[in-house]
Amino acid sequence: VDQNTPDADFVGDIKLGDTGFTTKCDFKTIMSKLESKARSYGANIVKLTEIKKPNFGSTCYRIKAKMYRNLNKSSLDRLLAESEKRNRSTLAPDADYAVIHFYRPKNFAGSAIGYKIRMDDDTIIGRVRNGEKFSYTITDFGSHTFWGKTETRSELILDIEKGQEYFVRCGLKIGGLVGRPDFYQVDNLLGREEFAKN
Repeated sequence: VDQNTPDADFVGDIKLGDTGFTTKCDFKTIMSKLESKARSYGANIVKLTEIKKPNFGSTCYRIKAKMYRNLNKSSLDRLLAESEKRNRSTLAPDADYAVIHFYRPKNFAGSAIGYKIRMDDDTIIGRVRNGEKFSYTITDFGSHTFWGKTETRSELILDIEKGQEYFVRCGLKIGGLVGRPDFYQVDNLLGREEFAKN
């Protein structure tokens, strides 16, 4: 959330990411940790100042942010509305479908290995090789499991709603022999940016 109001008091800086021993540091997990940490300091606004995406040196998102406390309800309502607007679906208001965007940023590690994305039972909806992306249109709303398999299986459950967009960042975690699929949902603002650059 951007902080654009004089009503907020600065609480402090925060940095989260790879400690060298971190095993779960996808975007959603890091943002959840960031939110919990900010609350523990009494902050209710977080301004992201730096986002380092997973790369060859680290499979983690690394985030720096500033924490603020704002008790002005009208300012908070405005900030929340701005945040929701940035993350809103770009589909037409009367769209009777949803779209899931899958993308796999280029990475040297595991670049020769691709895998199929399947939905629920065994339905193949696409494939992600290094640097590839695709969008899947769906009209079957509700909870669905999306998964991939190389030497092991990894999965992601999404609750699909009509008219919404979802962004799923795909990758490969190096394993014993081949490596295993690694994918997770990111928020629309970041996902749209990464998908466009892929």
